[in-house]
Amino acid sequence: MPGVLFMKKRLAIIFIDGSNWYHNCKSVIKPSKIDFIKLSKFICDNFQLELKEIRYYNSVPDISDGEEVYYKHIKFLEELKKQGIIVQTRKLKKIIKDNISVEKGVDVLISADMIKKSLVDNDCEVCILVSGDADFIPVMEIIKEAKKEAITSCVLQGYGRELLQGNFRYLILKKEDLEKCLKIRRVALIVPCNNKFEVILQRRKGFIDKPIDKDFGFFGGGLEQGESVEQALKREVMEELTLDVKDIKSLKFFNTYQYESKEKNMIIELNVFLCNIDDVGKMDVKEGKQATFKFEETFDLNISLMDKTILKKIYNHIKNV
Repeated sequence: MPGVLFMKKRLAIIFIDGSNWYHNCKSVIKPSKIDFIKLSKFICDNFQLELKEIRYYNSVPDISDGEEVYYKHIKFLEELKKQGIIVQTRKLKKIIKDNISVEKGVDVLISADMIKKSLVDNDCEVCILVSGDADFIPVMEIIKEAKKEAITSCVLQGYGRELLQGNFRYLILKKEDLEKCLKIRRVALIVPCNNKFEVILQRRKGFIDKPIDKDFGFFGGGLEQGESVEQALKREVMEELTLDVKDIKSLKFFNTYQYESKEKNMIIELNVFLCNIDDVGKMDVKEGKQATFKFEETFDLNISLMDKTILKKIYNHIKNV
C-alpha cells in the first residue's frame, strides 16, 4: 500500500543446548512432548524475528552404557535431522574413578557456532540461545559488542540469574507457552458406512507385518512432510484401498478429534472422512483386510478407545440424519 512501510524482520538462528533444555524443561512439562520447530517459531514470533535455522547440541552416550539408551538417543537425533534441524554432538566423557559420564565440549561448540554464524559467516543478525546457562554470557557480550544481538529463552527453573538482569533480552517460557508447542501427529482416516448401520474396518492383527495390539482400526494414516489432510487421504486411499478419491462420490469430511498418546508423547489429531460403502465396492485392500460389521458389533471389538468413541459418534450421526 502507498505510504505504508513494512520493516524487514531480522534473521535469527536458534541454538538449543539440549542437556540444559532437558533438565530445566522437565520441571514444567515432559521434554519429549515438545516440537522444536514450533518452539523456535514461538520464540521468534515473540521477538518479531524471522527464523532462519535451528541447531541442536547434545552429548551422545556410549553404547557400552546400555544399548537401549544409546539407540533411543540416536533415534531421537535422527528424527530431528529429518525435520531439517541441524544436529551437532559430542561424546559423553567417562570418569572411570567416579563411575559417571559428563558432558564435555558442547558449550564450547555452541559458543563457537554462535560467533561463526553471526559474525564470521554473517548468516544471522540475532542468535537465540535456548538455555538458562549463564556461562554463555562472555560469548553473548562479544556478539553484542559486534552490533549483533544474543537472546536467551528458558523455563524459569534453572534460568541463570545473570541472564535476567537486563543486559540481554530474554523470554521465560511458561507452561501455557510450551503447551502451544506440543508435537502433533496428524492423521487422515476414511470410514465407509451406510444407513443400514454397517461399517467397514481394517482387520489388522495377523494381516499387517508390524507389531500391533489392536485387532481392528480405520483405513488411513499419518500426514507426510508438507501434505495437507486431503492430500494424505488421497495417498492413503490409493495405497491401502487402491482407489482414487475422485471416484468416491459420497466422500465427505465428518470431524476432527484429538487425544494425547502417552506412549508416543504427543497429541494425535484424527481427521475423519465418511463415504458410502457402495462407493468402495471395488476396493483392493493392500494393507490389512477389510471387515464389515454392524455398528453395535464394533463396540465390543478389540479396537482403541478413541476409535470406539468415533464409531459411536458416527452411529449417532447416522441415526439422526
